Amino acid sequence: MYAMNSEKILIIVGLGFFVVGLASLYEPKLDMALSMGYFVLSFYAFFKYVRYNR
Repeated sequence: MYAMNSEKILIIVGLGFFVVGLASLYEPKLDMALSMGYFVLSFYAFFKYVRYNR
């Protein structure tokens, strides 16, 4: 169960970085907003994950 949850988070983080990278290629202005929004989302997911597994 622990390995499965950490794998899911790693996949989500990887996909998020991939999407941000693709978006920054096409629209440099979107890069900042997307990376900020993605950082907040990943931090929130990590916080929920830590609280759930405590």
